[in-house]
Amino acid sequence: MNWNDYVRPAGRAITIPHQRNAGVAIATGEVIAFCDVGGIPEHGWLSRLTAPIISGSATATGGPVRSLRPSSYGTLNDLPSGSVVRRVVTCNFAFSRALFDRIGGFDERFDYGSDTEFGWRIEGAGESVVSVADAIVTIDWGSHRRQLKRDLHYGEAKARQVLLCPGQRRRILQDSPEVLVYPLLFLTAPFAVLGALVWRRWSLAAPWALGCALVYGRDLRFRRPHGAMLD
Repeated sequence: MNWNDYVRPAGRAITIPHQRNAGVAIATGEVIAFCDVGGIPEHGWLSRLTAPIISGSATATGGPVRSLRPSSYGTLNDLPSGSVVRRVVTCNFAFSRALFDRIGGFDERFDYGSDTEFGWRIEGAGESVVSVADAIVTIDWGSHRRQLKRDLHYGEAKARQVLLCPGQRRRILQDSPEVLVYPLLFLTAPFAVLGALVWRRWSLAAPWALGCALVYGRDLRFRRPHGAMLD
């Protein structure tokens, strides 16, 4: 096993993509697997996750990421085996070194969200990230306060993806309409409250309430849909 006593570049407080690239650089194998700090892989996780790559049936794979405690994230990438993983998360992810070299590694302009952008470039190269349903990782996302802080970082990542990945903007809005919907709901909330309670004009509050209901309905896939919305 190789250990890299990583030293971050000057001027960078967050170096997640840099560390990922550094890890690949010192790895000696032809298949690379990632699991986040705090992730708890199930027995046999590594062999299951990498088997399709070793056999040559896939160049990249991803498995489910379960939450150890209630969270707004639910289970990420809870997909049947063989399905295409549309949102790459390095908490449970493997790929061939040849693919990594081909598409150029993780984009170091990002703080958070470089794994998702890496997945988009895999698709752009004509490859797919294949789901391995029984390669499961469980992770403790931390306290509610920690999850809120992470939500903020993820929101910043979405904004940076919109800025740096113009070819993916339509997809970002289709997959994550909350990027647009949540700010609109937040900014129009005062008018909805004033319309309903002060001006007695329910027509101003009704669209806002409908928007909240639609967002809540979309978040029912989470174990805490109200938590997802509040976060």
